Amino acid sequence: MSDTVITFDPLMTRDERELRSVIDAVPVGIMVRQGNVIAYVNRAVAASFGVEPAALVGRRVVDLARPEYRDAFAEKLAATDRGETRPPFEFRYDRADGRIGTIESCAARPLRWNGADAWLTTWRDVTEERALRERLQMADRMAAVGTLASGVAHEINNPLACVTANLELLREELAPPGDAVPPPANRMSPAEILAALDDAREGAERVRLIVRDLRLFARGDSVERGPVDLGGVLQAAERMAGNMVKARARVIQEHAPLPPVDGNATRLCQVFVNILVNAAQAIVAGAPEDNEVRVRATLDGDQVVVTVRDTGIGIPADVRGRIFDPFFSTRGIGGGTGLGLSVCHGIVSSFGGSIAVDEPPDGRGTIVRVALPVYAR
Repeated sequence: MSDTVITFDPLMTRDERELRSVIDAVPVGIMVRQGNVIAYVNRAVAASFGVEPAALVGRRVVDLARPEYRDAFAEKLAATDRGETRPPFEFRYDRADGRIGTIESCAARPLRWNGADAWLTTWRDVTEERALRERLQMADRMAAVGTLASGVAHEINNPLACVTANLELLREELAPPGDAVPPPANRMSPAEILAALDDAREGAERVRLIVRDLRLFARGDSVERGPVDLGGVLQAAERMAGNMVKARARVIQEHAPLPPVDGNATRLCQVFVNILVNAAQAIVAGAPEDNEVRVRATLDGDQVVVTVRDTGIGIPADVRGRIFDPFFSTRGIGGGTGLGLSVCHGIVSSFGGSIAVDEPPDGRGTIVRVALPVYAR
């Protein structure tokens, strides 16, 4: 944080009144707080809440947020007071029209206000922007579900066939005398009956996990962030994309024990499904034994780093700088929407993380590196 201190005297001269008019006309929200109390807001902040600026002065800053965001908001203010630099913080609030809005609170600067220390913060109402982003994320998830449909159907059909076959076997075994289904010539032992039940139960459990993963991936109402078990997210993503990847390459998983990361499980699952699908599509089908997709997750300081390396065709150096651009695709017409990596970049960035694409040292394939902050309250 810069040591420069802004000085603003509220006892206004004509020039200061003109400056206040300029500040009130700025479309970006500007707030001055002393401690946790609002000392000044411009009209852009007040307009978000549907009130006059004077109605907000004197209120606690954290009370502007919805209750579930207030603890995190208070911690951000305390961190700012301690001189710590934090990424922009988003909180949700109740709009005057009855809807729930989203405000992004950006970097704070120290200043003197009415003779006392204070902080100036810029706020940006990103309600419509976030609504558009969520619609794009949902569209991308639905496109991914379509891409994965045949593989997911195969993953469900196999355990269902196991369940059906074992139940039919037990039905025949336990049929009473005179039943339309004749009993088998050789009766099953109790151990064999238990084994058939165990097989059926295992198959049903596999179906349950797949359905759970699909619900996690496809639901559109989960936007809250908090501690996320990244290992569980990676396993869910690998289960959903696994059939598609295994048809082209060996899947190698290297997941060390990991602390929770700050994020949202649905959104992060979307990121890694996209990355795994891209890895599979970059590998020419027909020789899975000669190719691999390696997923490695490790703790690096205050971040968890996940690298996904494939042995596919790679990304040409002249287009690598554009792969996170919306609607850009290396697969040509009909090869995809071009939204996948752009959406991934937006999701990871919104959680204070980073995503990058590199060329492996041996020049074969692609490495996608995702870094996410460890969750800390």
